[in-house]
Amino acid sequence: MACVVALLSVGLGLLGTPLALDISSLAHVFIGLDPEGRHWQFGPYFCVMHTTFIPLIVYLALLWVCWTAKVALLVGRLFVGRAMHQDINGLRMTSGLFAVFAAVLGAATYFTFVAEQLLNAR
Repeated sequence: MACVVALLSVGLGLLGTPLALDISSLAHVFIGLDPEGRHWQFGPYFCVMHTTFIPLIVYLALLWVCWTAKVALLVGRLFVGRAMHQDINGLRMTSGLFAVFAAVLGAATYFTFVAEQLLNAR
């Protein structure tokens, strides 16, 4: 999202002028090359593009961190709320939670291994 806004800020700003850039030139400027893609150039195009990109990506990262914290707090509240009942064993719930974490991490590790094997088989 932030990348698209950064590309549009320069692309639309130069639209209709003799200095208008096409998509490939905008991509070159985005990664720090000159519009032709021949050498590194952190010039005015790069600065204009990244003055919108960097604050927007920081804002989106802050939103993601806040949303993740909210979800973690909701899960924690659910866990603590259930653990306060007299008929529920809190230690068993904790071990179950760690078992879920282990299963998720194990699945992620397995799928990463499988993906690596598939990429190496090419």
